[in-house]
Amino acid sequence: MNAAPGIHARPARALPAEGDNGLYSQTWYPVCLGEELTADTIVGREFLGGRVIAFRDAHGEACVTSAFCAHLGVDLQCAALVDGLVRCPYHHFYYDGRGKAVKIGNGETPPQAARLYRYPTVEKYGVVFAFNGDEPLFDVPSFSLPDDQIAYHAFKTPMHFTVDPWVIISQTPDLNHTQFLHGPEFAPQFEIPEMQFTDYSGHYSVDEDLYFDASGVFKELHANVYGTNIVQLETIINNMWTGGTASLVALGPNSCEAYGINAVKKADVPEQTPEAYQQVLDGLKAMNMQVMSEDQSVYQNIRFVQGTLLEVDRELARYFDYLRRYPRANPGREFINGDGKP
Repeated sequence: MNAAPGIHARPARALPAEGDNGLYSQTWYPVCLGEELTADTIVGREFLGGRVIAFRDAHGEACVTSAFCAHLGVDLQCAALVDGLVRCPYHHFYYDGRGKAVKIGNGETPPQAARLYRYPTVEKYGVVFAFNGDEPLFDVPSFSLPDDQIAYHAFKTPMHFTVDPWVIISQTPDLNHTQFLHGPEFAPQFEIPEMQFTDYSGHYSVDEDLYFDASGVFKELHANVYGTNIVQLETIINNMWTGGTASLVALGPNSCEAYGINAVKKADVPEQTPEAYQQVLDGLKAMNMQVMSEDQSVYQNIRFVQGTLLEVDRELARYFDYLRRYPRANPGREFINGDGKP
């Protein structure tokens, strides 16, 4: 008796890989925390298969540029910040917040080509974001409540994930995994909602009790995916409005780190003091870290492809289609890779 056709073939479809042909999703990536950038501090980071630096210019604005000096390739993480200018220690090339060399230690006029690649940069909710592109395709996400009505806290997790950021973000349309990996009990009437996609984002809402766990009752979940690396959630936990953003930075292929932002509505916290707000935010962070640790246990060895999907995976399948359409580029590539090759 013959086996069914294809019984020995794995039914799998590849998904877009970050770094394939040197290209990465065009989205806002977290680079560092705003509090890391003092008036005299330069922060170096791995970024999209290369290196960038972050610093504050003469006006105190956060800037992210390629890391390697245009003269001979010194990693400018070891540079000095002098009056808002990055001064290379080797020959004192000075760069401003636009990445342009504005003077040299020996008094010569810098060549026109002496510049760094300057990424569009925004500092929001305590995180410094850089956009992979000459111009942003969308804004850094905001919570639905005005800034003066919320207290928030930003943090960088100590975790390193050996997958692309979109793999982790795929959990947002994959609510079915939540009850199995993370353990809450869905409300009896709960149905996985349809997700609406635009060119650069996806959204769904649940306007009823969602699930129950040790933290209490979760209500009114509003979930937004931005780019391929950011998810923003707003929900009601025990009658308290909370917001959370997880953003991931692609360090290179199959390599990313995570930043978190938690927010709470001040009016929902009974004491309404900075200490009371921080206590709530610390509790939210502990929940986030627990979820991320459970995720990391899975992502250490996963080989993520689109395999045999189920009816319950219909929103996940639509997310995969969104991924395949999503624009990718790397305009700063020859600047951040440090080897002089495009």
